[in-house]
Amino acid sequence: MNRLETIAPDFAQNLLKADPAKLRAVKREACREILPILDEINDADVVRAKDEIFKNDILSEDLRKKIDDLADSFDEKYLPLYEKNPKDEPAYMSFFTKARALSAISSAGEGDSYACAADAIYEVSSALMDRVTLFERLGTVLQVNG
Repeated sequence: MNRLETIAPDFAQNLLKADPAKLRAVKREACREILPILDEINDADVVRAKDEIFKNDILSEDLRKKIDDLADSFDEKYLPLYEKNPKDEPAYMSFFTKARALSAISSAGEGDSYACAADAIYEVSSALMDRVTLFERLGTVLQVNG
């Protein structure tokens, strides 16, 4: 069972039936949801990754590594703040959401497999406050493109 299946089993089941074109459409829509978060990160590689996701759906291995390294750096900032005071969300949540958004775009750019899409969507859902609306919107994309 992957992480997406633990939080949205029905959606994950529908996603599992999707062909590569549907997976790309759903990944793009999920990535659109995190654009405001990614826009807060002033980094040329993030700009390139956003452009590539919407043009080609795939990121080069080199660019994915840079995005993953940046995500790790935000996780390294988030975790100590969270461990110090889990109730102080404003102190750590910005780092957490940025790390999740970066992980999402990296996973989305890895390929057209179910696993890549599921990982990307899970990370997007972790970066956003409103999972219900996200899964409703993505479910519509699956149906419309079906």
